[in-house]
This record gives sequence, structure tokens and C-alpha cells, in this order.
Amino acid sequence: MLYINGIAVVVLELKHGSVEVTNAIRQLRNNQESQFNQDFFSIMQLVLAGNDSQGLFYSTATTPENFFVE
Repeated sequence: MLYINGIAVVVLELKHGSVEVTNAIRQLRNNQESQFNQDFFSIMQLVLAGNDSQGLFYSTATTPENFFVE
């Protein structure tokens, strides 16, 4: 997580190179559901998901999986 002035604005999910980036994206999307941390992600500006082999993908919070870009 990246905090600016005590406010979390970026969440980063990194996986091992043998794990697909889509798994990291799905984990971020699942964490935003109401039974987990929906309130926490309401202030989030950017979510990042990546691994060693595929690189880093980013999007804004609540964006569908297919709209993450490299």
C-alpha cells in the first residue's frame, strides 16, 4: 500500500512469476466486495497487480478485470 498523508491511495498485489497476473487482479477485485474490505477500497485511487514474468497492470478501484492495462 502507498499512503499519502496517512491516506491509502494505492494497493499493490504482487505474485510469483509462475502465478498469472489475472490471479492477482481477481484477488484485488474479490477484496473489494462488501464481505471483505469494500469501505477501505472506497478511498483507493489506484490498484496495481503484477508478477515477474508478465509485468505490472493497473486500474482504478472497482474497474472490471478486462480493463486493467499494462
